[in-house]
Amino acid sequence: MDKGVKDITKESGARRDALLFAAGVICSVGVMLWAGFSGVDRAYLYAVILICFFVLAPFYISFEKGEPYAREIVLVSVMIALAVAGRAAFFWAPQFKPIIAIVIISGIALGARNGFVIGSMSAFVSNFFFGQGPWTPFQMVAWGLIGFFAGVFFSEKGRSLLPILIYGALSCFVLHGAITDIWTVLSITDKPNLGTVITVYSAGLIPDLILAIATVVFLLLLAVPILKKIKRVQEKYEI
Repeated sequence: MDKGVKDITKESGARRDALLFAAGVICSVGVMLWAGFSGVDRAYLYAVILICFFVLAPFYISFEKGEPYAREIVLVSVMIALAVAGRAAFFWAPQFKPIIAIVIISGIALGARNGFVIGSMSAFVSNFFFGQGPWTPFQMVAWGLIGFFAGVFFSEKGRSLLPILIYGALSCFVLHGAITDIWTVLSITDKPNLGTVITVYSAGLIPDLILAIATVVFLLLLAVPILKKIKRVQEKYEI
């Protein structure tokens, strides 16, 4: 494909993504306003679940509209399968699982958008083994954003392992813990308050710490070899 055509296609795709994300933000604000003034029981719970949908939808629409090559789809599918298998293999160790590390590696290797798709789909598919429920959209958003920001922060060139390890540890608290605990807060009360939020988030610190330690350990073990293998596949098949 001619370079000029590629640039135009890329610019058009970026504009489409921006519009999709803006629409998602506007819809989310509207839903929260509805929750604040409607007086409906559990309005905030319904509102946040809808917001999860508005966050997820633009990424999947963007991925579909981007018309990825079959080779790219295969690579994305393989990373989702690896993440799901990693979580299932460590079912006996609560919270100590490699799934966040694999999502981060995927985002770094395959880009922000693919990182989000891999993270969110890994949560959805693996919950067929660990249990689906209203908490699933929260996990999908949290793990998707972990993969997305991994792709944003760590470029193909000049990346080093230490910042990736720091990001992996922090993401378990800032993204995973912060987002998934929203479900816990909204599931135990229809009128969230500061005391409930502090109690829930304090109780989640130890599980999040275990997950952060696991993420750092598995990044140390897996990041370099998997990134090298993915790069070889990308170069061989021009992905």
